Order: sequence, then C-alpha cells, then structure tokens
Amino acid sequence: MDKKEEIIKNIEENTSIIEWDELKFFFARGETIFISKNLDIKEIALQICLDNKIFIEPLMQSNQIGKIQDDTAKLWFSENKKVLACVVRPFILVQEI
Repeated sequence: MDKKEEIIKNIEENTSIIEWDELKFFFARGETIFISKNLDIKEIALQICLDNKIFIEPLMQSNQIGKIQDDTAKLWFSENKKVLACVVRPFILVQEI
C-alpha cells in the first residue's frame, strides 16, 4: 500500500456522523474546520493531508473551507445538529448534513 492509499484508508476510518454537541470542546479550542456542503469532505481531507495548497487555498478564499462561525455553532448546538466529521490532526473537518 502506498502513502496515498494509507492516507485514504485513515480518512475512511476517521470519518463519521456525530452530534455537533460532541465537538464543542474542539470548537472552543479552534480545532474545527467548516467544509461547505457542496464539497466532498473526504477529498478535502486528502488534499489537506497531501498539503495541496493549490487545491485548498481557493476554497478557503471563497469561504467554502474555514473557521466555523460562532453563529453557525450556536445554531447547530440549539438544533442538536448531526454533522459529518473527519479527523485530520490536529483538526476536525466538519460538514453539515
């Protein structure tokens, strides 16, 4: 298995649906990253792991990837929202479902 295949396997193992409330500690520490609903969270995780700035930076500039805003976090908490989460240390990528 090559490095990319290992990364993909790791991403698969570390992606799941979780209640947003379970991520509040990580949100408070600034360790959660918003991923737009129109993106493939696993592909984004892969590109981050590969340090593909050419792929990631335009998505950040267009606010499709970035900090989870406080208003969004509060709304998700109040709605007991479930999200798709993917651990890409030291961050957790989070996508509304």
